[in-house]
Amino acid sequence: MRKLLLALMLLILIPSILGATGSQGTESPFSFGAGAREIALGSASIARPTPAMAPYWNPAYLARAQHLSILLFHSQLYESDVAYQYAGLVFPTLDYGTFGVGLFRLGVDGIELRDDNNFFLGETSESRLALYLAYGKSVSGFDLGLSLHMEQQNLAELKATSSPALNLSLSRGIASGIPWMPEVTAVLSGRNLVGEKLRLDEQNIDHPVSLDAAFSSKLLFSEDQNNTVDLSVRAAKVDKVDPILCAGIEYGLYNTLFLRAGVRDSRYSFGTGLRIRNFQFDYSLTDRDLGSLHLFNLSFDIGASRSDRLLARKEREANRFNELMRARLSAESQAVIDSLVGSGETMMQEEEYDQAKLLFDRALFLARSSGGDTTTVAHLAQHSAALVAELTDKRQFEAMLDSARTRLEGGDLIGARYFASQATTIRPDDTDALQLQHKIDEQLIETENTQKLINAQLDLADSLLAFGNAAAAIEQLEPVKQIPEHDSRVDRLLARAHFEQWKQRAQIALVKRDYRYAAIAVDSAGVYYPNHPWCKEFRSEITAARRKNADLATTKPTVQQPMAQRAPLSDAVRTEVEEKFKDGKRRFEAGKLEDAIQTWEYVERLAPDFEGVRNYLTRAYKFVGVKLYGQDKLTEALDAWRRAMELNPNDAELRDYIDRTERELTNLRELTYGNQ
Repeated sequence: MRKLLLALMLLILIPSILGATGSQGTESPFSFGAGAREIALGSASIARPTPAMAPYWNPAYLARAQHLSILLFHSQLYESDVAYQYAGLVFPTLDYGTFGVGLFRLGVDGIELRDDNNFFLGETSESRLALYLAYGKSVSGFDLGLSLHMEQQNLAELKATSSPALNLSLSRGIASGIPWMPEVTAVLSGRNLVGEKLRLDEQNIDHPVSLDAAFSSKLLFSEDQNNTVDLSVRAAKVDKVDPILCAGIEYGLYNTLFLRAGVRDSRYSFGTGLRIRNFQFDYSLTDRDLGSLHLFNLSFDIGASRSDRLLARKEREANRFNELMRARLSAESQAVIDSLVGSGETMMQEEEYDQAKLLFDRALFLARSSGGDTTTVAHLAQHSAALVAELTDKRQFEAMLDSARTRLEGGDLIGARYFASQATTIRPDDTDALQLQHKIDEQLIETENTQKLINAQLDLADSLLAFGNAAAAIEQLEPVKQIPEHDSRVDRLLARAHFEQWKQRAQIALVKRDYRYAAIAVDSAGVYYPNHPWCKEFRSEITAARRKNADLATTKPTVQQPMAQRAPLSDAVRTEVEEKFKDGKRRFEAGKLEDAIQTWEYVERLAPDFEGVRNYLTRAYKFVGVKLYGQDKLTEALDAWRRAMELNPNDAELRDYIDRTERELTNLRELTYGNQ
């Protein structure tokens, strides 16, 4: 009988013992809360509770839950058999927020029932249950949470279930800009906003509305976060009850050992925790009206974290999209290669072997770079190269032989000797060329004025140089160089002519802002006069012109601005970036490559490191360059590949594309600048 009386007394007094003082017994006994960690921190840590305790303390925090978590809490109230227990479950989804369930039980088992004559009638249990169904989700940078809870009371023959009550909470992490305190989490919470009513023995019990405001922050005392301190403050106001203030502090070592202390309404509490992998044990000692309470809970996480699962899903999606992108760009690159081969075959039929060779060479280069089958295109390139070489030799031989005959008929023995020598170099065994060369040599031997002819050529070349026509001067001097009797004046004047020719090319390239070729031309001029003052001065002019052009050019801030100086993205900008990034992928999947590139460029300007956007842009630019290269738009192709190279400087394939194209452009400029 004594046991029954003690249990009944505790069940009746618990609302005033555990709850807020002065509530006239209307507060739920579960307003004391649960969780050894939370109680040890003075019930102040509602901004950052243990996830499985969030259904009760702060459903908004469910939005930050990472694992499927289970928590079991137990306390034996004072010197009695009354058990105070809680079980919590948290299930975070990837897209639909986090769901949580919390179940309280307050009761005593094994109560003997006896009649008035003290005859044993059996045993019963007295209990009170509370069920919390909670949900939390992040929306526009805020964590929103709600929970519905109901209570059931069993007291002897009396049983009652309350109407549902609604709790709402709003939480947000605020960046502080302080390295050792990166974020402060704030929460506002309202309980029983839709009032809970419990009717027991024809008596209505209304639970009051309560409001909470709390802040929590983690202080980092080492870069590796091995030593942390959590500070929590909470202000609570229950209807018709004076506000109370709670505060707590927690020290964490290697996220393994935790020491805690807190104060709530002038009553102190202490606790500790031990975490080993996914398991955590927590203990708290707290002071209450009837004495001290010992609280225990065990929690454990199951499976991979939500962040890891999101990352894995993003990787799967990225791999799928990467494979789609690779396959599509490879197919389109193959289409460019096939187009080049088809055009080359047409040129072969029209006996335009030079153009056919150029097209086959480009197709072979692209096929090798893309890792495709090069058997057919390599054979075509080799065949066309052989035909071009044969045709070139034939054309050059005939041209040299005709020039030699023409010069001989005009009495220009020196010129005739030069071109005859070039013809025999191409075809050493050709009878006509050998006979013509022999004939010219005989006439030169018979001529007494060979030196006079050389002097005339030198005077003409010097005059041409004086008028700035270095190419014509070289044309006059090269034949003279072939005569064994020529003196050193020919070599000196020829070196001067070559120097002037490269000097002219460098000056033209600088005017056209072709700084790379200008530098090449200066280096080529320096071969003839290594320490010439003009070379040093002109290199300085190129450097100054490059710097001036770079200052005037509009450059991408993402390339020029160091990543360390970037400001964090706001929530609105991050949302926009995410939507734009997805939109770019949708555009690419729809076959709109140019639109996808423009969209990804926008993302890259705002957030260069966002989910591999630079990788997608690199590959897109690379293909655009391939397409332009196949269309003989070398400058445009080079621009596209250089943009890709800015995003991925270590891409060896891009380097090959750029080097080859620059060589082709250099060869074209040789011809262009040489004819200026």
